[in-house]
Amino acid sequence: MPTGAEASNHSTDDNEVDARSTNEKPPSDSKRMNDRPFILDGMLNSMLPHIGPLDLSLYAFFSAYFRYVGVRKSGKSCLAALIAKNSDISIIKIYSPDDFLGMDEAAKVAKLKEIFEELSQLRLCILLLDDLEMLIDYWGFGDRYSSIVLRTIILLLRKTAQKPSSNRLIVIATVTSECAKYLSLRDCFTRTIEVPVLTEVAHLMAVIEDSNIFDKQQCQALANRLEKESKKYLIGIKQLLTDIELTKYCPSELRLPTLLQQICYCKQ
Repeated sequence: MPTGAEASNHSTDDNEVDARSTNEKPPSDSKRMNDRPFILDGMLNSMLPHIGPLDLSLYAFFSAYFRYVGVRKSGKSCLAALIAKNSDISIIKIYSPDDFLGMDEAAKVAKLKEIFEELSQLRLCILLLDDLEMLIDYWGFGDRYSSIVLRTIILLLRKTAQKPSSNRLIVIATVTSECAKYLSLRDCFTRTIEVPVLTEVAHLMAVIEDSNIFDKQQCQALANRLEKESKKYLIGIKQLLTDIELTKYCPSELRLPTLLQQICYCKQ
């Protein structure tokens, strides 16, 4: 189980999300777990019809590592960050490949050790490692990845899990399904949460209608065309939102065919 060491004051920085003042005395762990279960709520509930069913029981308790897997642009990072923010835990640290830009393997290893060591001193906090495949330089072909960085992450996770149970460091990571399978990353985390893509025309249209880019008649016409083209699609919600945003800059008469063309690239 992920754990940490004795709590200490901690200043905020650009990597912290929605953190309270450390001068405020946090409630006990048991009170947090009883009053604020780690489940999808708020904005995320409104996303569920679009991203498909998820096993909400996976979010029941804090004392676990979580790993979000899925195709690129399926919304893994947004989902993980939103859940972390809604957890009501005071200190949340987010690290992405941008934070390791320009570092060689030795520098990455040193920074990762520093991050885990710093956070393990806190009583309760969340660490979100975004785009894990990019952090370890996995490119999806051959054995092209940093085995040293990957081994460091695995060893740090194991070391954290052996800390005293009075403290917790919850580690959340996002990674592509391909990378997770190839490197057997499922064994490194307590829970794996698959982030599905949009497959049904009804799911696509729910997102498109919410964007208010088309009127009711145009939405119906688009739905009919999508049904005619294919019954099944494979598109991440982030990709669809990006396509919708780009379509807004097209002339009005070209918006519908442009979006249709983009979506049809992703049909089964």
